[in-house]
Amino acid sequence: MSENTTEAILKNALALSTRDRVRLARKLLASIEEDAEPGEPAAEWEEAWRVEIERRIAEVRDGTVETEDPTLVIRELRAELAARRTARPKRARVPTTKTRRRAK
Repeated sequence: MSENTTEAILKNALALSTRDRVRLARKLLASIEEDAEPGEPAAEWEEAWRVEIERRIAEVRDGTVETEDPTLVIRELRAELAARRTARPKRARVPTTKTRRRAK
């Protein structure tokens, strides 16, 4: 595939909605993982994650680590993010050549 074709595909993909871009990205990543041969980076990552997941499960089972209630963790994270947003000063937006103007 030529660079021009790749650029055209990328341009079209970036024009998609967020939901469609996420679906496309997931499908592209899945296709890479399907094509991976043993010893290739995608296959190595998959194996590394499998080992890490097994290690974490073992730590929970043998009591080496304690789990936390996910509802409380999410609540705390949301509160922290909200605090950061309100503490951050508003920045003035400076138009650039890449800034898209909203239609009135």
